[in-house]
Amino acid sequence: MRHEYKTIGIASILVALNIVLMSFIAFTPLSAVTAYVFNHLILGVLFFGVMISGGVWIAKSGIKNNNNSKAFIGTGILQFAYGLFGGGILSLAPANLMPIILGITFVLSLGIAVASAALVYFTKRDFSSWNMYSTYIFLGVAGMALFGTFLPFFEAITFFLALIGFIVYLVYEIYILRTREASPLMNGLGIYIAFMGVFVQVLQLVIRYYLEE
Repeated sequence: MRHEYKTIGIASILVALNIVLMSFIAFTPLSAVTAYVFNHLILGVLFFGVMISGGVWIAKSGIKNNNNSKAFIGTGILQFAYGLFGGGILSLAPANLMPIILGITFVLSLGIAVASAALVYFTKRDFSSWNMYSTYIFLGVAGMALFGTFLPFFEAITFFLALIGFIVYLVYEIYILRTREASPLMNGLGIYIAFMGVFVQVLQLVIRYYLEE
């Protein structure tokens, strides 16, 4: 259990820092970047996709090679990418509603994480291939985003594919946690990446609900 606690602790710290960062960015001119790049859906998907993928590769490479500077830089890129994306979405809401919106988003995202953990720990299935499945789904996100740039109908499909992709990746990382196939630092980073992916997608749903109300 010590392995699990350490992993979850690392992921929780990174998630907390990211939520604070996106809350700060929401009040800065940087919040306009998200809306600007998503004027064309494919551009927004590629912009954040490259940032997140690059951050993941640099951070995990740094951890594998015991290069603390590289791991720190990669994690910093991930923090900035999610912070920029989430901050841009959050800036659409009135300031007085931001704590409520963040709270609801966190509870819903945590619920998804708990359900994913229950799936892994109670079924005892082999989820080792779900990393590959998530990769295919994210490739589908890019494809749908290309269509969605010209045909609005595909925007919703792109969003839900992205949400499913992050949930699938979260299940995979929790499976790695159960089987202890990675160090707590590497696994904690993976769970953080997946959880924040779910978080920013759920945040869009919550924001949309409040704006429509």
